[in-house]
Amino acid sequence: MKYILVAVFSTFLSQSASPADLTGRWVAETQSPNGEKRQTIFAFKSEGDKLTGYLVSAQGDDLIADGLVISTPGRPRRTRGPSGTACQASLDRCSHAVTPGEIGNGGMSLDEYRVHMSLWSILAAPLIAGNDLRDMPADISASLTDKEVIAVDQDALGRQGVRVSRNGDLEVWSRRLAGGAIAVGLFNRGADHSKVTARWSDLGIKGSKNVRDLWAHSDRDEASGVYSADVASHGVVMLKLW
Repeated sequence: MKYILVAVFSTFLSQSASPADLTGRWVAETQSPNGEKRQTIFAFKSEGDKLTGYLVSAQGDDLIADGLVISTPGRPRRTRGPSGTACQASLDRCSHAVTPGEIGNGGMSLDEYRVHMSLWSILAAPLIAGNDLRDMPADISASLTDKEVIAVDQDALGRQGVRVSRNGDLEVWSRRLAGGAIAVGLFNRGADHSKVTARWSDLGIKGSKNVRDLWAHSDRDEASGVYSADVASHGVVMLKLW
């Protein structure tokens, strides 16, 4: 449950505390879903108005830079478990490394923020806001609180998504949902608008499907066999098929 601790510190920082207030060594004991107890150590120090330091846990050491937890450069991380999920045993094993803490912190476009939110939702990652909640533009708030995208993240089936196809900078990811539906992310990592195509053969489905564009909050035409969409540079089209 380590991500809850990160959320508490993030909220504390955004509401009342300065980096100097948190300087020091914080130790917390957490318990995983299978009952295993672990210690997580937050070693904070302030550098002006920035919070830096380390997060040390059973999963290894991570750097904290400007209040954000990032993977230590060069440290290998398991990216695919034996069941094909993003983490080997439980979401707790990688939760601190896959949260939307960057959204709203500057340096990215709205399309890029939506890519972050879409991918985390497809991966069934815990969703934690790491931006300053006191001063949040409407489009950032809308991205972080979009009910249809969050519904994918919180889907009761609890199955993480996987990438099903890649063509250069164009990728298709999918996630099985409760009730037989499927979430699909069409991602464009390239510099230009491009058409991204999801093929039923890659998704493991057959027949005609209803299509819902989640970010647009709009139903699309029924599709069979394939579905293509024009995706902005560094953007995403997130779909629900059923």
